[in-house]
Amino acid sequence: ADVEVTMGALPGRSLNAHPRSFMLGFLLTFAMLYAPTYIGEDIVGEREQGVKHSLTVLGARGVDYWLSRLASDALVFAIPSLAAMAAGAAAGSPAFLPPYVGASGLLLAAFCVAMPCFVYPLTVLFDKASTVLRWLSTALLLTTSVPLSVVFALSLALPGLAEWAGLILSASPPMALAWGLFKVGVAAILASEGLASE
Repeated sequence: ADVEVTMGALPGRSLNAHPRSFMLGFLLTFAMLYAPTYIGEDIVGEREQGVKHSLTVLGARGVDYWLSRLASDALVFAIPSLAAMAAGAAAGSPAFLPPYVGASGLLLAAFCVAMPCFVYPLTVLFDKASTVLRWLSTALLLTTSVPLSVVFALSLALPGLAEWAGLILSASPPMALAWGLFKVGVAAILASEGLASE
């Protein structure tokens, strides 16, 4: 099935019982990721230097370290994401209960992969910068991550935007992976509603 085409069916026919609750839970979960993750970046900075040293001792090349850094960043994002899913399930949000919990998890996994693509360049660029520039990097992180969450969410409603976003994000391998996870998550939601194209 062409997910970019079937995405348009989601808001109109899928999740008819609680469409607003689903989208609200989806966006609130995204919002919970920003501050804890950036704080986590500072907290684990020392540990990451140890990881870099260990990888160097083991003969790893630079790309191996950068891949491990992206993986650790994705895990940092996953922690508040899982906490938000647990809180949503406890509150009875349909986005985090069967049959949508698996699909929601895939959508959040896509975001956890995509966000380090924004965070990592900022931490490298402003790592040794002044306090003012570090605050600027925090603002830049928020102003780039918020549109990302909006694009992902709006792609559920606008097939044209989904197609455009897919083309843009495919230019970066990590973002292409994130977009692939996102499409699988949407397809899972559609399949659970019996709306996936044959």
